[in-house]
Order: sequence, then C-alpha cells, then structure tokens
Amino acid sequence: MNDGSSPQASAGQWSALYKAGAVAALLAVFVFRRNLGAELSLLASFGLVRGVPVAPPTIAAEWFGLFHDNRLVALTYLNYFDLFEYALLGLVFLALWAALRRASPGAMLVATTAGLIGIAVYFASNQSLAMLALSERYAATASDAQRSAYLVAGEALLAANNPDGIYQGAGIYISLF
Repeated sequence: MNDGSSPQASAGQWSALYKAGAVAALLAVFVFRRNLGAELSLLASFGLVRGVPVAPPTIAAEWFGLFHDNRLVALTYLNYFDLFEYALLGLVFLALWAALRRASPGAMLVATTAGLIGIAVYFASNQSLAMLALSERYAATASDAQRSAYLVAGEALLAANNPDGIYQGAGIYISLF
C-alpha cells in the first residue's frame, strides 16, 4: 500500500509543482524584469525611445494624461508588470516549500509564509490598476466637480504610494526574510 509517505511517492505527487516552479523561476529571471519604469526612463533620456516622458509624472492630472496618451507607458512607470514577476515568484516559493518541507518543516513554513505574505502585500499596495481605473473615470466624466473629485482621489493615491520616490514596497521587504 502506498500512502504517499515515501520520498519517491511524494516527489511524484509534487512533480507538477516542481516543474511549474522551475518554469516560473526561468521566466522570472529571463523574461520579466523588475522596475521597468527606470529602464524605460533611461532609454527615453538617451533618445532611444520616442514619445515617452523621461521622468514619470508627478501629479494626478499628468498621470491621467499619460494613461490617455499611452496606457502601456503609464502602467510601466507604475510597476504594473512587477505583478507578473511576483506571481511567478509565488510559484517558486511554493515549489521550494514542497521540495524542502521534509528537511526543515518549521523553517520552510516560516520562509514560505513570509514570502507569500510579502507578495500579497505587494499586490495590495501596487497602485497601477487603481490609477488606471481613476484615469478612465476621469476621462469619461463631463462634470468639472467629478473631474476634481477624481483628481483629488488620484493625488491621495499618489501621496500614499509615492511612485516617483525611493522604492518603498513593504511587500518586497517582507518577502526578503
């Protein structure tokens, strides 16, 4: 009778997760890059990319204008594509937990939990989709009062997350432990 307690049976049960973790690690390293906004800004400053602001906008009205003109550039400056990187890293953490859980169950539980909490915090604190939604509502409304309200909401979002300042992702710091 095979109850799944032998290492061979366990490896067979988890092989799909191991493979997904390996593919996710390769994609995370070779396909997705963190903080593409900085690279885009550098390329724009050298004149290699045209039609892209050299620096990210600083106020909500400028962000809304950038979303209207070039949604991809705005999402890049707001680190939207980092979400894919962290989703892949979540798979890597789960695969590492599955592979190493027998060697040190307590340490692996703490490490995996911290990593996944860090990823969840990063997902919750990334303002790219919220700013996109605000910019779409701002563009769709005709009332000056509503436009002002969306500008205020955009400024509040920018003040809370500071996308043009030093990278302060709490989720990143938690996931490092």
